[in-house]
Amino acid sequence: MPFHVERLADAPIILVTLTGSVDADTIKQADLVVIRLLGEHPMNTALIFDTIQATTNFKQIMEILQTTRNRNERNTAKMPFVVLPAFVGTDAMIKLYVDAARLKQFGGRPLPLFTSREDAITTMSLALTRLDEKPVSE
Repeated sequence: MPFHVERLADAPIILVTLTGSVDADTIKQADLVVIRLLGEHPMNTALIFDTIQATTNFKQIMEILQTTRNRNERNTAKMPFVVLPAFVGTDAMIKLYVDAARLKQFGGRPLPLFTSREDAITTMSLALTRLDEKPVSE
């Protein structure tokens, strides 16, 4: 399997490690595991995709962008909590994905990109803490 999904024991973080060739179907299968974990622990969560060991090409990135945009819009509308996505990687294709995902036609979401898993975990933990400290608006 070209991915591994785990919930960190000491923080509300789900880590998706992608390895080998990654396409839209790989992401769809990983998303199903992520959705199950979110259902088991419905709380504000950071979702970190580690792509350091993954490979993909331009066509696959475009397919992933299109399919994840539609799926993410449907899934996040149903969630009573916030999921903060982030990526780890240095490959040109992951940079393309992150840059394109920020465009309106692909969802317009700001996606942080880190060069190390440790930096991603530290920064996203802090972002969750800040999110949890915000007062609930009525």
